[in-house]
Amino acid sequence: AGGALWKVFVPLVAIGALATSLYFAYQIFGRRGAANDSESASIGADGSSRGAPAIPEFVHNSLFQKPADELLVFAVPTQTDRASELKTFSQRLEEFLALTSKKRGLIEIRAQDVENRDLAVDQLFSLFGATILPKEFLLAKFSPDPTFFVWRDGGGLWPGIVLELKKGENWLFLRKDVAGLEQSRKMESFFLRSPGAAAEEFKNVTVGGQPMRKLEFSSGASFTYGWFRGYLIFSASEEGLKEALVRL
Repeated sequence: AGGALWKVFVPLVAIGALATSLYFAYQIFGRRGAANDSESASIGADGSSRGAPAIPEFVHNSLFQKPADELLVFAVPTQTDRASELKTFSQRLEEFLALTSKKRGLIEIRAQDVENRDLAVDQLFSLFGATILPKEFLLAKFSPDPTFFVWRDGGGLWPGIVLELKKGENWLFLRKDVAGLEQSRKMESFFLRSPGAAAEEFKNVTVGGQPMRKLEFSSGASFTYGWFRGYLIFSASEEGLKEALVRL
């Protein structure tokens, strides 16, 4: 009987020793590997932040509950085509809108690439040359599907963008990060034509009953942004922003 027990006891000890060895090996090497993977995903060779979530495929869904006065589809040419034409995105957009109605109002624009795919938020900002917030932040905190609009009045054409927070995000915790855009000084790229020299700093304003931040330019134009419910809104026109608010 003792020999039988010994035959059972020895394998159990061996299995226990093996399990213990595997556990400590994981603690040393597994966690180290996970940490290295995390670090490499978040920090690039140049020290910049990486690891932004991949942009999922999506079909544009307007955030406007009340439709804009016009809805247009704007096909954005490839980078090669844009370079060969020697035209900026703003110039092409202005030419495109010149062929549409001249009536005062809010125009929603569905921007798509040559394969009819809707452009994501970071792509849209990049086309303007107005990446005023980091790509990683935009894709991590907001829906990739922006609502792009242009306000037309007697003074010209004024672009605007509405972003929607992802589920689970709270705008109160993002105010400081978003306010960092005021240091970028790329807001002039948001205009289709040069707005002139910018004021030294943003100021608080109220638009449509909502607190906003505004940067004025020497031409009389202004860049305004702010929060409304779960939306972050940017506009090259204070009046255009107000018109967008009533449609959300």
